[in-house]
Amino acid sequence: MDENKLRFGVGVLVIAAIGIGVILTFLFGAFPAILNREYTLTVYFDSAEGINTNSPVLRDGVKIGRVSDIQLRPEGGVLLTLAMDAEHKMTHQYIPQIGIGSLITGDSKLEFRKAEPRELQKLLGQDQDLIDRTYSNDEYFAYGQKLEDPFSLLFGMEDEMRSTFRSIRGAGDAVQDIGNSIQTLVRDVRGVIGIDPVPAPPTNSFPAGVPRQSSAGPGFSPSSYAASTSNKMMPSPSWARPVRLVAQSSPQGGSQYAIQTVAFAAPSPNQNQFAPPGSQVLPPGTQPPNALQQGLTPPVSPQRTPGTQPTLLDLQNEAIATLEELQGAIRDAREILGDEQIRRGLSDSIGRFPEVLDQATETLKTTEKTFDSFADVGKQFEQVGSVAEQALNELKTTAGDTLESFQATAKNVEAITEPIGRRSEELVDQVLRSLANVDNALLQIDTFGQTLNTSDGTLKRLLEDDELYYEIRRTVENIEAATARVRPILDDVRVFTDKIARDPRQLGVRGALGRRPTGAGLK
Repeated sequence: MDENKLRFGVGVLVIAAIGIGVILTFLFGAFPAILNREYTLTVYFDSAEGINTNSPVLRDGVKIGRVSDIQLRPEGGVLLTLAMDAEHKMTHQYIPQIGIGSLITGDSKLEFRKAEPRELQKLLGQDQDLIDRTYSNDEYFAYGQKLEDPFSLLFGMEDEMRSTFRSIRGAGDAVQDIGNSIQTLVRDVRGVIGIDPVPAPPTNSFPAGVPRQSSAGPGFSPSSYAASTSNKMMPSPSWARPVRLVAQSSPQGGSQYAIQTVAFAAPSPNQNQFAPPGSQVLPPGTQPPNALQQGLTPPVSPQRTPGTQPTLLDLQNEAIATLEELQGAIRDAREILGDEQIRRGLSDSIGRFPEVLDQATETLKTTEKTFDSFADVGKQFEQVGSVAEQALNELKTTAGDTLESFQATAKNVEAITEPIGRRSEELVDQVLRSLANVDNALLQIDTFGQTLNTSDGTLKRLLEDDELYYEIRRTVENIEAATARVRPILDDVRVFTDKIARDPRQLGVRGALGRRPTGAGLK
């Protein structure tokens, strides 16, 4: 008797365990849609990160299906098979996308969202009639979308921000180099034009020993004449013979004045000349200062420093000096023509004078071409300046666009991180609670597994003990046989209760003595 009770208890426990297992299987989603009607959709995604089998499919936050299968394609991409509830119909206005389900756990969610008309036109192309149609069974479409993880975007933008800063730094260096080049170019142009000439050292225009006095009166000097307001040369006396004209600048009063200095030479025995009043006569046989020869014009020494590039002012000064030398040469030629011997020699040279004139003409033409070339150089420098200005404007525009792009990127990063920063404490608390619940569930599962795996456990004995299996089988057969024998009895009871319900008087004496037929009446 005790053994039979034990067997009966074991059988009841096994049946209860099987029922509980089936119930748990349905609750935990191993067969979540076994009693529901479904239709299947196949969607292509470039990536299905965070999506697993039986992951829910949502629409507007409501579950409308699940992921039934995941296939990894050899050529790349993922095919997801979706088991959708038949009661939730959707049109092609809704497109699937994989988004972020939890920033803490990294799980993803698959959700159908309503797309914009422009986006639908781009996805469907010419098949615009599909927009109002519902999804059908076994339909395939390849426009599944995967949203990027914001943390991945933040980590990925590090290289972009580095390249942006590097570009800004390169643009600044380029601007600095262009500025230096333009400054050097302007300095070279100013040097060529002669806007900032190097001041020449002051030269004494009077020979040593010659007093600084003229017929204008005592105390007259070039500096005092330069300070005058007439700006006209005083007439020279009849006995003065100028041998050189020297141009000297004086920065007095903020303006420049040209000063003409007259140098005098010692009297020549062959010439009827007299020294000016108050001057010192050089003794015969001595050379005048500054290598001044009697009756000859001294050469003009160049004012430009050797080895430097000539400027326009230098060329102008050299041209003036050349003309002065030519003027002095003409004066000397007039004096020389007074000699008969020289006159006869000149008669032979007159025949060659046209050649000299031709050479002078060629020289003037060369000078004219030189000035024309300088004009062309000036025009080219103007073009270079305009091109440099245009390059600066383009560089400023590029730098401005780069700065605006960087500011927009910084605003996007701030917009992403601001909600996370505001809800950081709440998110941490949720994660801690979730981890605690998971820990408790794992402990319960571990305890249940240890109980099942014990040597005296019912499930283990059921799997290993053949006799217990056959006992359970015989018990089930006995239950089936008893059920078959109880079935006629239940039919008789149903008939009996039906008759009693129609005529309850059959249970008493009145029903037995009455003339009413048996079974007549209403329930």
